[in-house]
Amino acid sequence: MLAGKTVLMTGATGALGHAVSLAFLDAEAKLALTYRDKSKLDELLSALGHPQGILPVMADVSVEADVQNVVSVTLGRLGGIDILVNLVGGYWGGVPVAQTSVADWQRMFDVNLKSCFLCCRAVLPDMLERYVYRGSRDASSAWQRGLVSRGPPGTRPIRRPRRGSSF
Repeated sequence: MLAGKTVLMTGATGALGHAVSLAFLDAEAKLALTYRDKSKLDELLSALGHPQGILPVMADVSVEADVQNVVSVTLGRLGGIDILVNLVGGYWGGVPVAQTSVADWQRMFDVNLKSCFLCCRAVLPDMLERYVYRGSRDASSAWQRGLVSRGPPGTRPIRRPRRGSSF
């Protein structure tokens, strides 16, 4: 099911990244992995047995230009990105919130949230074009020509709530 799919993974050099990388390789996926520390990348590649199909790209994924470069390099070398896995994260704990500096909080925000936003935003145009827009255009025109039904028997289309209503 994942054979030949391209996975872009952030945080691959961490402990969880090692396990997830191995699982994707076992499923025969192609991997683009971000890293910041070459020695940690070398450790990961050694643990994985230096397999083929891995594209390591150095990047700080909390920096927009780095994320754009990762996506551009991945698209150029491996084709479209099928799966994005955001594993990068960090916590600089030990200090009570009342004593946490704004700089420390900002770094945690950038690593844990901004990086996820930047990566999602960067891969979405390619993913939407390949999986949503093209498919929805095909499905929409097929539905209009009567080639597909509105759904399985007994189902109703999902309707948007009326203005002013809540769930």
